[in-house]
Amino acid sequence: MKNPMNPGKVMPMNNAQSIDIHCDIDSIEGSFRGELKNELGISRSFSGWTEFATALVARHTTPRTKSKTSQRRTNNMNYIRNMKRPRLATILAGLALFIALGGTAAAAGGLINGKKIKKGTITSKQIKNKTITKAKISPSTFGALAGAKGPQGPKGDKGSTGAKGATGLQGPKGDPGETQITTYHASGSSINNIPANQEKNVINMNNLASGRYVINASVQAFSQGAGTVNCSLNTNGGGGSAGGTWTAAANGRNVIALTHVTDTPTVSHIDVACESSGVNSAYSVEVSAIKAS
Repeated sequence: MKNPMNPGKVMPMNNAQSIDIHCDIDSIEGSFRGELKNELGISRSFSGWTEFATALVARHTTPRTKSKTSQRRTNNMNYIRNMKRPRLATILAGLALFIALGGTAAAAGGLINGKKIKKGTITSKQIKNKTITKAKISPSTFGALAGAKGPQGPKGDKGSTGAKGATGLQGPKGDPGETQITTYHASGSSINNIPANQEKNVINMNNLASGRYVINASVQAFSQGAGTVNCSLNTNGGGGSAGGTWTAAANGRNVIALTHVTDTPTVSHIDVACESSGVNSAYSVEVSAIKAS
């Protein structure tokens, strides 16, 4: 640079500055970051155009050590220093600030979205492993990825018997049960060829528990000669009796049913007797007595 005080003499460029810039620009993400270092070895990191501009301004304001010769020359050239001469750092800082303010809007308009991606251009190579979660997959797609149901596995071994449980609490007392029913049963038959008009006592039930009874008797009667057959069911203790009649033909057979409820609760004996006016009769008897009280 020529000296204005002496146009024939070249003024040394003692104010010349050197700047080292190391940066990385990611064209996909639109990021800009790096490090700026001056001639004194002072470095400053930046990320984005705004921080880059700030780093350049900070470089411009960093104090510099001047030699005595440079100081004398500076004193002799005050009017030159008074000139608002733009420096390289100031120019670069302004340029970076302009890019930071204007470039951000441009970058925002140039972001890649789904409409700008051509179908079929993104494959598994472009997708980072383990980055797509279940929430990002539609239910229908997720269901289609499920495999078929496998076969049933073999039956497992029988487990060991568990420990005996503790004894439970005693339950509440139950309601009284129904009165027990006492039933007496007897059967018997008479010899054949009982003469006519002779009563035959076929059944005798003795030593029954004293009480009131419901009695059912079935008599199978046979008469060789024609005549009338009479059978009776009898009780002691004022319990009363019941009877049945059958008119028999020669060599006739029939069943006579006898039913009786004793009149008193003091019965302890029951018997069944039969008599026929025909000759040569025979009888077979079944008796059931139910103690009612």
